[in-house]
Amino acid sequence: MTRKRILWAVLLLLMAFRLYLTGNRDILALNAPHDEFWYVDTAFNHIWRGSYSEMKLIHLPTYAVWLMGVDLLGIPARLAIDLAWLVACGYLAYALRRLTQVTWTAVALFIFLTFHPYIIRIFDRALAETLLTVLSTAVLAAGMELWNRRQEGPSAARRCAMVVYGVGFGTAYHTRSEGAVLLVPLGLLALWSLVDRWNWWLQASRHSLLIPLLGLPLLATVLLGLGFSAANYAKWGIWASQELDAPGYKSAMTALNSIDTGPTPKQITVTQEMLGLGFQASPTLRELQPAMTGATGQQWVAIASPYVSVKGEIANGWFYWALRDVAARSGWHASAALAERKYAAVAAELQQAFADGRLKKRFVLSSFIDPDIKKWAPDLPASLRRILLLIIRPAAENLETPTENASPAQFSQYVAVTGRRGPALAATVGGWVVAPAGSQVGLDAEGGAILWQKLMAPRSDVPGAYGFLVSAQGLKVPTALHLQTSDGTDLSVMLSSLQAGRVTELTPTGSYAGLRVGVDRLEVTELRQRGERFLKRIGEWYVGWHYLLFATSVIGSAIWLVRRNQSAESMVFILLVAAILARVGLFAILDASSWSGSQPRYMLPIFPLAGVAGFLGLIGLSRLLARMLRR
Repeated sequence: MTRKRILWAVLLLLMAFRLYLTGNRDILALNAPHDEFWYVDTAFNHIWRGSYSEMKLIHLPTYAVWLMGVDLLGIPARLAIDLAWLVACGYLAYALRRLTQVTWTAVALFIFLTFHPYIIRIFDRALAETLLTVLSTAVLAAGMELWNRRQEGPSAARRCAMVVYGVGFGTAYHTRSEGAVLLVPLGLLALWSLVDRWNWWLQASRHSLLIPLLGLPLLATVLLGLGFSAANYAKWGIWASQELDAPGYKSAMTALNSIDTGPTPKQITVTQEMLGLGFQASPTLRELQPAMTGATGQQWVAIASPYVSVKGEIANGWFYWALRDVAARSGWHASAALAERKYAAVAAELQQAFADGRLKKRFVLSSFIDPDIKKWAPDLPASLRRILLLIIRPAAENLETPTENASPAQFSQYVAVTGRRGPALAATVGGWVVAPAGSQVGLDAEGGAILWQKLMAPRSDVPGAYGFLVSAQGLKVPTALHLQTSDGTDLSVMLSSLQAGRVTELTPTGSYAGLRVGVDRLEVTELRQRGERFLKRIGEWYVGWHYLLFATSVIGSAIWLVRRNQSAESMVFILLVAAILARVGLFAILDASSWSGSQPRYMLPIFPLAGVAGFLGLIGLSRLLARMLRR
């Protein structure tokens, strides 16, 4: 067997082992109406079906389309994202091997990415970032392949790379709202083309470099955006890819943020004072005042209260949803077109108040960024540090798997859309209990509720005992068996202390002593993940890997700067650093000014980019050492 075949066999075995580790994992069923459950519910309603509400168009539908697509194919969503990830990683390793002509780094990169604990754990969630991570990897690989094959004629491999690069970039741009950060490396590549215009802009090279690497992604981005906007207009009467990007809504948010009342508290952009002035200046906005000052507004104040230093205010990250919620309660969201007209009217009336001098105006760059820069600028270095540490040191304590908390109705939608393979967790306990007549037994269920069951007929084999059989099923495993007597006294015993065929004394309470339970049947189903032990073991290793790759990235960049190397590898490295810094910078600003941007899920899409940058630096360092040794 040749060395090449041995390598392919090893890679296939690694892929099989990776699928084995995650083969029994499912998408977590979470009650997250603005995140995971929104995508599941949208896919469940086939994107544009169902009735309209203020929640219908709050995100781009790309990830929901993915969920719907894999559901139609009958592939469980957790397995589908793993398969797509393995293909993307294999393609990236292949492209890196062709770019650098170094096989060992390509294999090491493949192993590093496919077994990354962060990626495995976050892939358990129905988040758009998971698809964006796969797309970013595939686009990077296809872009490198287009460069590798720039001197080839038409070929299937080149055409495939063009499709993956163009369509993948456009899809990645429209997967999440911050897609504009992808334009940073693309813009840098455009500047590179101007510097190297003899190889990019001449008639002979336009079709090999300029059009595929710059024209195709821009065209795909525009066309996909137009497609989403046209579909929303045809169905809902609003020309926007998502409602938060609709002109009326954006202008209303910008106008509210522009009201100048002086310095505002941290993490709060629109204060109650600003809202009060807005109500006075805008008759349309005044329609929301009863709901905003009433129960709905107070509910959002309570939700945001743990994250603000001033009581009664709504933090910036929650104000978008609070405004839409009170608008819906006030009848604005009877249709998307009506809501857009209302928001546009608010913006026009506030702008008129600015022009008349009734309101002072401050400059606003974006409704997502607090315009009071002096307030949050001192916190920016700390935010940058926290976010960079997520990449440099991806410690296990930064990533906690959330507990499943979906309602029964939500859980059924998760099952229908994501093809959940693991059953709901359940427990069944049967036997007898010595207890007063009229007592009942139960198991603790979700939300602290207890599922009670009346005792059965007396047992002839145990004097004074009654039979019972109680079951519970849900996202939470019951932990205790409860007994409630006829006078309301509650007693309990932990399921972990019960054993089939044994008798257990109940903890005596008051006059109730000598009560005991005999267990004939005890069944507790608990889902066990095959890869958990493996993930815990390699978690510390990956911290070391990240330190190493970060160090080699820094050293590699220093080598290229000193030597002024203009190779393809240095160009790719610079583009990768630009893409990483663009995303890190954006979320650091959001973290310092508005809401918590230092979350692993937000940095997940740049993990593959950081990995490639680190291995490119490692290649540069190894080549430098080799030259030094030859001397």
